[in-house]
Amino acid sequence: MLRILILLATLASSAHADILADARTILDAHQGKVLKWGYTPTIAVIHDGQFDFDYLDDVLTNIRRETKLDIVTAAVKRVDITQLKFPFVGNSNFRLLRGARSDPRDRLGRLTLGRNPPITADLFIFHVPVLEGSYFNLLSVLANGKAGLPRQYAEGGHCYFSMVGNKGRTQQARVFIGTNLTKKGQQDCIYEEVMQTMGLANDAEGSSHFTFDGQVGFRDRANDYLLLRALYDPSIAHGGPVANVVTLFDRLRDE
Repeated sequence: MLRILILLATLASSAHADILADARTILDAHQGKVLKWGYTPTIAVIHDGQFDFDYLDDVLTNIRRETKLDIVTAAVKRVDITQLKFPFVGNSNFRLLRGARSDPRDRLGRLTLGRNPPITADLFIFHVPVLEGSYFNLLSVLANGKAGLPRQYAEGGHCYFSMVGNKGRTQQARVFIGTNLTKKGQQDCIYEEVMQTMGLANDAEGSSHFTFDGQVGFRDRANDYLLLRALYDPSIAHGGPVANVVTLFDRLRDE
């Protein structure tokens, strides 16, 4: 009996260490520091008419609950590229609008489609064919000097996100979701990529505790949202140590 108790205690201790190690991996934006939004990001979705906005609304509602960011799902901008009267590629432009140094929203993205009114947002979500997604990524790279479209996405992979920030504050983020997915696959990509743009930035490969493992499939997401709550706790500074968030997350798990 004693051996069984010791074994159970050892397994529990190992699982506890694993979940904290996964949390550190997920949160580490750069050199052990965190990255998160310092204001409520405005959101635009550029899509092909087949995007699951109801599911996005559910995800954003949960994010609002955990982060206290004032995200209003009805304010999400929607652009259906199938309704454009011209090809997206070759008729689009993207730039970052730089405001005053005192303005926290100093890298607002502006997407121009032909002669239509420009679309501004902090977070762009693209559910478009790979050609259009790759083209927009090229425009955004030219605008902010940040490269990094994975070959897997360009070759038809599931989904991808990128973001840039300064001093621990996210300034601009982009999500790319392939159009060749099942409804469930699209929902998994919406959830994982949008959550990662909130600051849960890395995959914990093979994790049995978090969704962020680079795999498409349902997982218990309670730990994901709890980690997000810890990250956006007022006690956590922008660019603060990952260790502070992990300590708070561990405490919240015990409550």
